[in-house]
Amino acid sequence: DVDGLAVEVRSNTIADIIPGVTLDLATTGTVTFDVASDHEGTKETLQTFVDTVNDLLGLLKNELAVDENTDRSSSLAGDSVVRQLRSNLVSAVSHQVEELDGETYTALAQIGIGINSSGKLAIDSDELDVALANDSRGIAELFTQTPDEVEGTQGGIADRILAIVTQYVEGGTSEAGDHYKGLLTTRTDSLGSQIEAFEDRMIRLETRVEAMTERMTRQFTAMEQTMQQFQAQGGALVGLLG
Repeated sequence: DVDGLAVEVRSNTIADIIPGVTLDLATTGTVTFDVASDHEGTKETLQTFVDTVNDLLGLLKNELAVDENTDRSSSLAGDSVVRQLRSNLVSAVSHQVEELDGETYTALAQIGIGINSSGKLAIDSDELDVALANDSRGIAELFTQTPDEVEGTQGGIADRILAIVTQYVEGGTSEAGDHYKGLLTTRTDSLGSQIEAFEDRMIRLETRVEAMTERMTRQFTAMEQTMQQFQAQGGALVGLLG
């Protein structure tokens, strides 16, 4: 038995009795052990998450920035897809997880993680320590809560970010079974098509210019020959009249 609960399994590995714990049974007997949350490991994981989100937000912020030196012909400052991507990321990490309504934590701000004045995620270490001591499982649920497809809710932080990656980068499969590209991929393809169309127009224009140049050269040559003949005939006429 495990903590007084009778368990019957057909393997020496038990993975579904204690959440987050896998037991590998090597021999018969009695073993006593304590299960405790790894708060320091959790804090390191959360710091990595914050750093990764900040790197992405910083990249998008730089691409959207505009000043007197901005070359709008090569800048993404006016690109609505990139602007909406940054907005969606901020929403994903700042809004409440609706499925956890009534639970200890429903938003990152409640565990000491929020958007600072620079527009970046920041961790208040003291608040996070208190939250971990109070309900570490509740913090995990903030990230791992699954979405409610019936209610149409988005799920936890991890699911929200995964949905954004799918929407903007990976794409997915529609209800009809058709694959669709991510918005950034579609936008890139669109810009590539525009470039190809522009290059085709330039090639056609160059061809027309070359043809026009050739026609004008022939006309100029014919005109020059006509002028030479006119001058010769005019000289002969002057000689006759003289």
